[in-house]
Amino acid sequence: MAVNNVLDAFERLLGDERQALREGALARLGELVRRKSDLLATISVASVDLRRLQSLQGSAERNRVVLAAALKGIRAAETRMSMIRSADKALSVYDSRGRSQNLGPATSELERRA
Repeated sequence: MAVNNVLDAFERLLGDERQALREGALARLGELVRRKSDLLATISVASVDLRRLQSLQGSAERNRVVLAAALKGIRAAETRMSMIRSADKALSVYDSRGRSQNLGPATSELERRA
């Protein structure tokens, strides 16, 4: 495959990767990374136009930023879900002095007898 054809295919893959990131289709990323690696293995950097490589590098960097933001969102969602799951066990509140207090689950003071 000619170098320009490889770079065109690589550029399309970067676009596909960006679309997958924006759609939250993270499962597609593994296959896209493999295909990008396969394409890059077929070319010699010495035969590539430097401006074209810089353009591709810019696209890859933009995708990296989007991926980092997606990971940050996933971690925030995971933290929030953990807080929601633990809410029935204890509740963290602040007192009038701004100190954090953990309130346990409500307990009944009444004793029930059969």
